[in-house]
Amino acid sequence: MTAKTVSVTKLRTEKLRRDRDAALQLFLSLAPKLGLKEAWLVGSMATDNDHPLSDVDLCVKGSCPIEKLYSLRDKIYLRTGVIIQLITEPPRNPKVKIYGP
Repeated sequence: MTAKTVSVTKLRTEKLRRDRDAALQLFLSLAPKLGLKEAWLVGSMATDNDHPLSDVDLCVKGSCPIEKLYSLRDKIYLRTGVIIQLITEPPRNPKVKIYGP
């Protein structure tokens, strides 16, 4: 790889990371109105091992029917192109709590 190829790849990776961050923030700004009480970032973004094909993995807890959260997730995907993977089980490593008390 040339230096130019590396810098283009790095810029693309940084843009995709910003896109994932923006989609996550959008989800977190809208989901509490549906009953989201707590959320933890898990997976590659939580460990800073994400790559251009990474999605956003979230463990979620709340009183909202999961179908409404899935609907919100799908709307965010259509708007941003970012996949948010929702997990309804408690996180195994709850170090990265991003929403809740």
